[in-house]
Amino acid sequence: MPKKILVIMAHPAVSRKSFCEALAEAYCDAARKAGHAVEYIKLSDLKFDPLLHDGYTGHQPFEPDIRDARGKLRHTEHIVFIYPLWLMMIPALLKGFLERTFTNDFAFQPKAKNPMGAGLLRGKTARLVQTMGMPTFLYRLYFHAPGAKALKALLSFCGIVPVAITYCGAIDDTHDARRNNYLRQMENLGTAGK
Repeated sequence: MPKKILVIMAHPAVSRKSFCEALAEAYCDAARKAGHAVEYIKLSDLKFDPLLHDGYTGHQPFEPDIRDARGKLRHTEHIVFIYPLWLMMIPALLKGFLERTFTNDFAFQPKAKNPMGAGLLRGKTARLVQTMGMPTFLYRLYFHAPGAKALKALLSFCGIVPVAITYCGAIDDTHDARRNNYLRQMENLGTAGK
């Protein structure tokens, strides 16, 4: 069954093509060939202030790119976030994008009696695709995957479940064969709309 898919490529590189972008393109191309309706957001191309200056108590107007992204988020069924692991967390650009788009009364109810039922984005699923320099087993078993777990928790809080995670580890020291394997994995996920 064809899905409405939103791919958010969150590597902040502007002057070069990152491996995250190659993964995103592989996913999008395969998903479109399989008949899925795919929207694509490259965060480094957006024009917006990533800081939520007054927290959730003030009023900060939404830039056109943020309004457009919120519309895409509202009308999609499946969201794919593709980003690098930096300092054990998501990149600052992705964090800023989330703070500006996943606001109260859009992604969650600020004063819900039951925090587990606060999510306003129910009915959507997500996949996190995280690249990293370290081996995947080290990140998951020794460090307990803090960056991916935090993003998964945020999405779940907003009602987006299930959230699957794909780790692409050791990309700094990897050979072309391993990178090609990751690209094929993205093609398979795109074809399946997962």
